[in-house]
Amino acid sequence: MAGKYILSQGYREIGYFASDKIMSNFAERRRGFRAALKEAGVSISNDNFYFISPTETNPNGLNMDRFMHHQLPRAIFCEDDYIALRLLKIARQAKLSIPNQLAIMGFDDIYEGTLVTPELSTVHVPIEQIAHQALQQLLDQFLHPQRMPLKVLIATQIVERQSL
Repeated sequence: MAGKYILSQGYREIGYFASDKIMSNFAERRRGFRAALKEAGVSISNDNFYFISPTETNPNGLNMDRFMHHQLPRAIFCEDDYIALRLLKIARQAKLSIPNQLAIMGFDDIYEGTLVTPELSTVHVPIEQIAHQALQQLLDQFLHPQRMPLKVLIATQIVERQSL
């Protein structure tokens, strides 16, 4: 969904900030994003694919030398909003105009994304619905132990703000 949205906004030079930790939900985001771009005949160059810790709070943890010393993509998708917020902070420190010089999109729709300027464009994840579904499955597993576990996909939605 995020890949299609970024493409629909006219971006073709796209970067990706990925978690340097292996997590199945991040891998699924990456797979879906790449599939959407591939469907449109767009790919992400290796120079525009970055790995960063999703939990490190120090924005200097990002290797900005590598990031700033080549032609920047016009838009960057980040696997979560914390990564996107760190990128936004560093880009602003480098005096880049967001979204004019660099558009940024996150994933998770955390509250902090509304506290920055420009506010972070993101993908909303319905946490309450996920928690409700998980509780329902735990209860069902308890009441019917012979049943096989389910894998449930819950839809997300784009939150359009000013960073993209």
